[in-house]
Amino acid sequence: KVRQLFIDEDASLILNMKPNFQSEDQSCWGFTLDGFYSTKSGYKLIETMQTALNPDHITLPPIEKRIWSNTWKLKTTSKIKHVVWRALAGALAVDESICHTLFTCLSALDTWKAVGLPLPPRGLSPNSVFLNIHYLLVCIKSKDCPLHLKRIIPWILWHIWKARNALVFEKIRLDPPSILMKAEEESKSWYDANFPNSQSLQSTTENHNINLPLKEPPLGSLKCNIGASWSAHDNRSGASWIVRDMRNREMSELWANLWAVDSICSMRMDNIIFESSFVMARIKILNPCHAGEISELVHQILTTVNILQAWSLVYALPSRNIVATKIAESVTIDHIYQSYIANNSPWWLTPLISAVAVASDA
Repeated sequence: KVRQLFIDEDASLILNMKPNFQSEDQSCWGFTLDGFYSTKSGYKLIETMQTALNPDHITLPPIEKRIWSNTWKLKTTSKIKHVVWRALAGALAVDESICHTLFTCLSALDTWKAVGLPLPPRGLSPNSVFLNIHYLLVCIKSKDCPLHLKRIIPWILWHIWKARNALVFEKIRLDPPSILMKAEEESKSWYDANFPNSQSLQSTTENHNINLPLKEPPLGSLKCNIGASWSAHDNRSGASWIVRDMRNREMSELWANLWAVDSICSMRMDNIIFESSFVMARIKILNPCHAGEISELVHQILTTVNILQAWSLVYALPSRNIVATKIAESVTIDHIYQSYIANNSPWWLTPLISAVAVASDA
């Protein structure tokens, strides 16, 4: 009976088996060591069968096999791995080519340029998703690529794809700074949750979180908050009051822009690239007609900056703008309230500036 159902080679192996009557029969996948099915072994079986049935069958080159394999090894969420896999398989539904959508359309190209990756000498390929994703995978594995850039790459692809969908289905246009900000925030959250002991991107200062946001006063009004503290142990009390106007994050960013622009003009500098991690303020400055109730401040910034013969406003990832951010945080975290303009850095900032300079030269 066995030799009627199986070829001689398999029949001999079956007949030589010693059955175990003490255990129940169970299904087993014969192409893995543990007997359990895996997608990899399934693809391997199909490839083997195609080669056996058709000796002239052309298999994937080794480099393409590595790309497919490395896609599933990416340190990111499953949904992002799936989108990258679909992009490689040509299975993303787009009006134009997948390569154009993810890499070479104006928005995508500006986003990749803003990241700070050293792009290929001839730029990203206009027609090969494989070449572009291969390049990104090489960057992720490269020792020369900064850690924060390696981590953010999968999320940039994901948010370029999401930005395309937002434009097509919701008529919402996201600019490159917004895409990068979302990508960096989500990648950091994912790494913090999955690799809490790994190197932090912003480990140079203590993180102070406020659980409840302060409620701002109406525009044109001031708010005076009063506080008190009592200690029964040493019979002492503390009292305080603080007056605030409507200085939310957007206003803070705009005032920072105005101060920088005014200082640069006062020092008679020219041909300036203003680089910051501000998203909201940048949108208002580049689109003053949408400034709303803060249009006067935006107008003041533009009037001042137009004194310069040449200037541009560029977005930088927060991790690439860390020196300027640390100076600003010295006010909100370290309570250093004296403003200053100096040729050399303060003593507490010198190590960070030196580290950034070394990293830039590497």
